[in-house]
Amino acid sequence: VEASYACEPGSGGSDCALLIGQSELRVTVEPTGGWNDFQTVTVGQITVDKAGDHTVVVKALSKPGSGVANLRSIVLR
Repeated sequence: VEASYACEPGSGGSDCALLIGQSELRVTVEPTGGWNDFQTVTVGQITVDKAGDHTVVVKALSKPGSGVANLRSIVLR
């Protein structure tokens, strides 16, 4: 899983979950330098149990700063 996002230094450390069906990937957001300083990073792996349409959910679990992340895209490979 790759995510393209931006996050100001004061808002780093937020915990998020990526949910696809019954599968979950937890991620801690690292600061990128600012809300418009986008970076693309590999955040981990998630298993999709069966082919077909799925809903992808990104859920904030904590927010220590003024925001969680400015999320541009999620790519599943």
